[in-house]
Amino acid sequence: AELAKRTISQADGEPSSKLKGLIDRYIIGDFFEGVKKLPDGCFNLVEIDPPYAVALHDVKRNTTNAADLTARRADYNEILAKDYVAFIDRTLAECYRVMSEHSWLLLWHAPDPWFEVLYQLLEKNNFAATRLTGHWIKPIGQTNQPSRYLANACESFFYAWKGAPTLARAGRTNVFAYNPVPATRKIHPTERPLELMQEIISTFAWEGSRVLVPFLGSGKTLIAAETLSMNAVGFELSPSYKEGFVVQASELIR
Repeated sequence: AELAKRTISQADGEPSSKLKGLIDRYIIGDFFEGVKKLPDGCFNLVEIDPPYAVALHDVKRNTTNAADLTARRADYNEILAKDYVAFIDRTLAECYRVMSEHSWLLLWHAPDPWFEVLYQLLEKNNFAATRLTGHWIKPIGQTNQPSRYLANACESFFYAWKGAPTLARAGRTNVFAYNPVPATRKIHPTERPLELMQEIISTFAWEGSRVLVPFLGSGKTLIAAETLSMNAVGFELSPSYKEGFVVQASELIR
């Protein structure tokens, strides 16, 4: 928190710096309130990494992996399963409105039980999509019951589209193999590595694209977009995650 405070103070003294602009685009606030201020049809890419509604606190509490201890932070905003369909439905509707005529949407999801539910919600909100999802493959898997379940080493995302956009990297496979963020470097329980987000974003969007991140978490997507000369903005409810973001951003953006 102290490092973040000092960094913000220094950045405020350089109002035209890249770091200052990046910090200002990590907005603390409710996405559903903030998106009302955004005009129609202005974003080329939207990346949604919502809480998965899998009771993450309880899942992580039952593991002995030290890398999972950060998931017990009280400021992680889980969505209850009973509210999840309405939550995602509302999110997709708002995102569709602010997306440009030909644009991409990425939606991370838990494999069970939400895969088919989310696919149907994409169609309900006028997106075209495929069940051939993108996959982040990790070298080591994880399971709470190793005697019953295979360890999962994959996280998946739907890629959906409005209009008729084209891939920036035509013909790329749907597999993205990257090591996860080390536990000692995590500032958010579901944080993804910068290199992964750079690869994913540059697959779907070009330099100069406008990117929206409704639920920022660690803010890695903002940093990735900045390094790719794209313009990203997003929202997050928990101020503590922005503190970690500011420190990480100051190490990468000059």
